[in-house]
Amino acid sequence: MTTHTLENTTARILPRRLLEVALVFVVVTGLLAGVPRTSNAAGSTVANEIATLVDSTDWQEVDGMQHVSNNATSGTFTLSFAGQGPTNPIPFDADPAVLKQELEMLANIFEVNVVPLVPLPPLATNGWKVTFVDRAASIAMSANDTLLGGITAITVAEPGLSVPIDPSGIAYIGNIDRLLVTDSEINEEPAFFDGVNTWEMLRTGAIPNPPHVGEAPYPSWKMEPTGLAYDPVRKNVFFSNDWSTQEVAIVNVGPNGHFDWGSAGSDDVFVGSFLTSGFGLVDLEDVAFDPISGHLFLTDGVGNQIIGGPRFIYEISIAYGPPLTASLVRRLDVSKFNAAGVPVADIANAQYIIDDIEGIGYRAASDTLLFTDGHAEVIYELSKDGYLIRSIDVFDAIGGLHVLADIATAPASDGSSAVNMYVVDRGADPGLDYTDKPPLDGRLYELSAPFSNLAPFVNAGADKTVSSLVTSLDGTAFDDGQPLDGLTTTWSKVSGPGAVTFGNANSVDTSITFKGGGVFVLQLRATDGVNPPSVDTVTVTVDQPPVANTFIDDDGNPHEANIEAIAALGITNGCNPPANDKYCPERSVTRAEMAVFLVQSMGEAGNLSTYQGYFSDVTTGSWFTPWVERLYQLGVTVGFPDGTYRPDKTVTRGEMAVFLVKAFDHTAELVPPTGVFGDVDLAAFYADDAELIKRLGITAGCSTSPLKYCPDNPVRRDHMATFLAKALGL
Repeated sequence: MTTHTLENTTARILPRRLLEVALVFVVVTGLLAGVPRTSNAAGSTVANEIATLVDSTDWQEVDGMQHVSNNATSGTFTLSFAGQGPTNPIPFDADPAVLKQELEMLANIFEVNVVPLVPLPPLATNGWKVTFVDRAASIAMSANDTLLGGITAITVAEPGLSVPIDPSGIAYIGNIDRLLVTDSEINEEPAFFDGVNTWEMLRTGAIPNPPHVGEAPYPSWKMEPTGLAYDPVRKNVFFSNDWSTQEVAIVNVGPNGHFDWGSAGSDDVFVGSFLTSGFGLVDLEDVAFDPISGHLFLTDGVGNQIIGGPRFIYEISIAYGPPLTASLVRRLDVSKFNAAGVPVADIANAQYIIDDIEGIGYRAASDTLLFTDGHAEVIYELSKDGYLIRSIDVFDAIGGLHVLADIATAPASDGSSAVNMYVVDRGADPGLDYTDKPPLDGRLYELSAPFSNLAPFVNAGADKTVSSLVTSLDGTAFDDGQPLDGLTTTWSKVSGPGAVTFGNANSVDTSITFKGGGVFVLQLRATDGVNPPSVDTVTVTVDQPPVANTFIDDDGNPHEANIEAIAALGITNGCNPPANDKYCPERSVTRAEMAVFLVQSMGEAGNLSTYQGYFSDVTTGSWFTPWVERLYQLGVTVGFPDGTYRPDKTVTRGEMAVFLVKAFDHTAELVPPTGVFGDVDLAAFYADDAELIKRLGITAGCSTSPLKYCPDNPVRRDHMATFLAKALGL
């Protein structure tokens, strides 16, 4: 399998978590950042830092700490609470979830798991076993993410809101160049705040003057509209509701271009809504709109209490009707990934774990999805098929975040051509820890990150033995979407005793037909047109009799497999009729033979016509005449300026490149030559063709050090077999 390294554009590379799943009793949250990050400097050991925390709380270390050495990177110890009892109120810092958070915030370098020793009713136990691991060894510091200037904290001192205090959703309305931000707290806490819950904002974070404000579509939605998305074609705003109904509502923005539903004089129109429970989505968090497919992507918060549990996203298609209907396209688990970004089911094989899918946004530059993790200061980029492309740690750029609630992309606020990420942070939940009014700590951040172009990932699947001459190939390939629509995949045969035929050589999942039994090595190639191709191979053992040896003069020839492969497809019958038991591998290919090779390879043998007289030296009655004339009809050759075809002339490697590009319909892929081969003049008529068949993997040149093509050398028949086999993907 080709090595595929995920891009981690920030400080923290998330390692596999240490878990004792069977004993988990409390909610084990992710990596909360309540204090600035510090380094694991000398003298600031795991043991010292934990001991300092224990001394400052009501927790007491029982045993195990003495076994943690000064330079420990992992360990286990036990804590108990001094004042606990069945009738004794337990202070806030006796909550094991809070203990876990505090431990993780010591230097923000621990993975911590808290497990009860003696399970009793919640928050009443005999002790807690703490397992930790120091993450410092896996931290690769960088400064790739930058908080841009001009973005300030969103705060308000008194009721009568003019800005969101608990921003939960964000979308970009490009036709009016406004961010749309929604708040999930306004009507949820009417004793403190009551009013509109959706605002237009400038990309600088300011409220425009005059302001444009609105409300989620109808009364039950005013409580907790958690997410936003925008369809720039239909001009529809999508709201996700996490209060009670688990519903998506759609409002069409009116002719004035501004969302102001619920305000006096609004020209917005309510389109409709649909429930998500019918799809199995019962904790709707956020919504994103994909303008290419026209589909919605919804996130489900169910399972974020279970480390390693599934985290589902739902792809939904919309039919506007009337009536408006929604249909489930697919559901993907995006909770666990291996080091290459491929989803895995078993947490033991997971290198990356998404704890809490809080927000989702669409990135148009790569046709991918961006996720925010509500339990970590990390943004993830995934393909729409659910493969993890890169992780972006925003801690160093922003500092302590409480909840990365939602994400959108929009032009940079500095006027440059960059497209940046805009993230809303809910901060502390006002519904949990306020006295006279909620804390006013909601924020909007603008972030930049280097979305560098990564090579595609490819996996040809597991080796297997089959008893049939027809079987299936199950490959995998994904890319970061850069450039858009740039990913192409191709199956080919590397080795094997006979010919193979792919149902669709350009599909990662395809059928394959073998002409006979044996051991075959097949290659899946993926390229984005920019990076070097990624390749992987699979070995298929076919438990059938081998194909009969066709020719007696190719045994041991390095091109034997390809000679036999094109013979099995009827592309060649040999070189010595009527016996045709020889191939003459070392003989040069003539232009007459080239016509037969190409017309057969193109599947045009059944379309030969009667004599047309296109060339003065291709006369009626010659064995090659119908083949040469069909090649002319297909536009592969026009002959020479004097009206001849010269059927007996030997084909050079330069001429062969032109023949192959035309015959296999690659002309549109030609680009000006760049000098790939040291012996190919850039002005030569075949220069661009020779470089193209090199890019296509049809030729590797005639020497590698230095790289040469030998354009004037005649093409041998055994070499021609390999050129054709590669061009056909055999």
